[in-house]
Amino acid sequence: MPRIHTFSVAPAIPEALRPLEALAHDLSWSWHPEAMRLFWRIDPQLWRELNGNPVALLGQVGQDRLEALAEDPAFMAHLARVREIIAVELTRPSAVSGEGAAEVLVAYFCAEFGLSEALPIYSGGLGVLAGDTLKSASGVGLPFVAVGLAYQEGYFHQYLNVDGWQQEDPYDNDFATLPMRRARRPDGSAATVEVRIEGRRVKVRIWEVTVGRTRLLLLDTNDPENTADDRAITYRLYGGGSELRCKQEIVLGIGGFYALRTMGVRPTVYHMNEGHSAFMALARIRDLVQASGLSFAEAREACAATNVFTTHTPVPAGFDVFSEAQLAQFLPTMHDDLGVSRRELLALGAHEQDPGLTRGFNMAYLALRLSGWVNGVSQLHADVSREMWRRMWPGYEANEVPIVGVTNGVHTRTWLDEEMGELLERYLGEGVTTAPATEVPWELVDSVPDAELWRAHERARERLVSFVRERATRQARRLGLPPHHIEAATEVLDPRALTIGFARRFATYKRATLLFRERDRIRALLTNERRPVQFVFAGKAHPQDDPAKELIKELVHFARDPAIRRHIVFVEEYDMGVARHLVQGVDVWLNNPRRPKEASGTSGMKVVPNGGLNLSVLDGWWAEAYDGLNGWAIGAGEVYDDVEQGDEIESRILLNLLEDQVLPEFYGRGPDGLPRRWIARMKHSMKGLSSFFSTDRMVLEYAEKLYLPATRAGLADAASDHAVAREVAARVGRLETGWGQVRIGDVQVNAPYDLTIGEAVTLEAPVFLGDLAADDVIVEVVGGRVDSDRQVVDGITAPMQRHDEGDIDGWYRYHGTWTPQETGHSGCTLRVRPRFDRGAPARDFPVKLWE
Repeated sequence: MPRIHTFSVAPAIPEALRPLEALAHDLSWSWHPEAMRLFWRIDPQLWRELNGNPVALLGQVGQDRLEALAEDPAFMAHLARVREIIAVELTRPSAVSGEGAAEVLVAYFCAEFGLSEALPIYSGGLGVLAGDTLKSASGVGLPFVAVGLAYQEGYFHQYLNVDGWQQEDPYDNDFATLPMRRARRPDGSAATVEVRIEGRRVKVRIWEVTVGRTRLLLLDTNDPENTADDRAITYRLYGGGSELRCKQEIVLGIGGFYALRTMGVRPTVYHMNEGHSAFMALARIRDLVQASGLSFAEAREACAATNVFTTHTPVPAGFDVFSEAQLAQFLPTMHDDLGVSRRELLALGAHEQDPGLTRGFNMAYLALRLSGWVNGVSQLHADVSREMWRRMWPGYEANEVPIVGVTNGVHTRTWLDEEMGELLERYLGEGVTTAPATEVPWELVDSVPDAELWRAHERARERLVSFVRERATRQARRLGLPPHHIEAATEVLDPRALTIGFARRFATYKRATLLFRERDRIRALLTNERRPVQFVFAGKAHPQDDPAKELIKELVHFARDPAIRRHIVFVEEYDMGVARHLVQGVDVWLNNPRRPKEASGTSGMKVVPNGGLNLSVLDGWWAEAYDGLNGWAIGAGEVYDDVEQGDEIESRILLNLLEDQVLPEFYGRGPDGLPRRWIARMKHSMKGLSSFFSTDRMVLEYAEKLYLPATRAGLADAASDHAVAREVAARVGRLETGWGQVRIGDVQVNAPYDLTIGEAVTLEAPVFLGDLAADDVIVEVVGGRVDSDRQVVDGITAPMQRHDEGDIDGWYRYHGTWTPQETGHSGCTLRVRPRFDRGAPARDFPVKLWE
């Protein structure tokens, strides 16, 4: 391969337009319609062709056009207005309050970030949520630095062949023409770090993306000093096999930690958004061991106090798992650097009750064992996660597993239709388009006249229909279809018909074709001229997921029926731009996964402030959002052991809802032509859901429940020169040595068999602790309803008190009371558990029970 010398060529921006260049590199424009309209004015056609990328636009527009704009008073006034709008937003006071708010700085690690279709380094929901999180952190004033990877080939471009089979082409990202810049050290030199993979030094370049008041550092190994294999590590998102994924996660976690150091960032909290970045926790421990002289156990406790782990996966199969051989190959010296044996290192990622690592090294388990704070992404998902991982806290009730729920949200202003935003501003105040969603008086939606709200929504639907027709026509031309097919593509959809959207990653559990199990019924709905209904589908299947690709093909083939082809459209190349058109223009958002496999889901949240309604299975966020009046529920939250039977039942329920409720309500018009009941449902949804299901609320909840407590814990430990961590590590060491000796002696229960509710039960028991101190443990009585297996169900705990006389040869005496809270067959038992201030991280100590 010939050697070349490379350059980064920048456009010659006139001095008067220099602020425009800075604006192009700040993703604040992505949620300000006025800013996007400014770039559109430069060259409308080129703006569309470049997928709304302002940096590429400035690089490709003619020099004469730039010179003309610099002399155009109207354009310069528009630029000044946009700069003022954004400047005011960036100086808003922080909404974060409480002890630790003045010190908090969050480092947020994620494998993908979806900020705009102009920066294609994301695949779907996880990345879009991460992008919305950055935007909201800026909006509420939470100090926040994110870390991700810069993918040269992104995820993939999607197109369908003539048979409807998904094909993939890689992106070819030219980072110099994207809204990102090489990160610079204080001396102005390009910032880089090195990570060791297979004992080899891999050079990692650091790029920086500005997102309002937040920063995103992106890591890239495509440096000429690296080998060809190492340059390819960050080529493609979710590409290749497990070996490539392992190397990517080393770069993300370990490289990301050192990138923060290189850039002078000293976070108080390290947040792992999914397990992909969990190697970061090892890098932190290694750094502390080498810098402070702490032992591995002490450094582990010090770091865990400020590590946050968010899981997004409700099924064990969703986690990255690497083999023992891969760990040995790619991180050959990590155990020595940490000061532990290889077996001890591997145990950190072992599945529960699998010390031999026969099931592999699980990144989520690594994160659970090294994080003091853990959360799921909806209340139902937190419940599912506690049940799924309760064996990592053996002997605990599922509701005691320390995983909290912080329900996801969306960045409202990114997804809000411009015309709808202007309408809401007139009645709710200017905060709709300038302030966090949590500060908007959504209850004033009732003051919006029905006719105005409906007309704004109808115009959004019309824009969606126009967009879909344009895309369908382009698809038909690319496939070389005959002229009559191309003509038909220009006429798909009816701008006045009930429009239902389904767009997300295609996977079998999401059941995109659930509607089509009863072909005659759905065909009758689609061909009903009196009450027409139409569907717009979009979404990508993972390149290796052939069953999901079959779903796309099945959908496309079904839609080719001449009688219905105008009423069902699959839109290729799903990205954030396509998503915006859909969520702003549909009447109903359809979501029908198999419960409980949807951890949260956020696509349905995006339709809410736009006046769209949700028709969904009670899974993820909809399980806590649905109130009977703000949309429709498919079923009542059932989980079916027989998947085929469940699909059959819920397909019928879905069609019944469409026939009996959704369509009649949409077409139930009064003399003025307005669907009053439908509009009332729209308003109820907008009022009740828009504020809570926003990332503005979500970020503030993270701050309250996780970031500020973690910051306080870290500051307290640092102020004590890590005495807090040393004390916890010493206790863990004592427990590891002596826990096997702990046992409960003969328990005396003083109560009659027949109790009256409110009557207390008194218990006394000797507990053998051996060499452990009494302060190392907590002794509790657990009581509640007893099931047919003589197990306490949904038990309530009460502390036992230790007698003052102290221990006798390692025995301590405890006494306490328990009071039944309900009638029926009840019981109680005793248990001993380790004493820690926090239930996380997971430490694998089994609770000792009365046996």
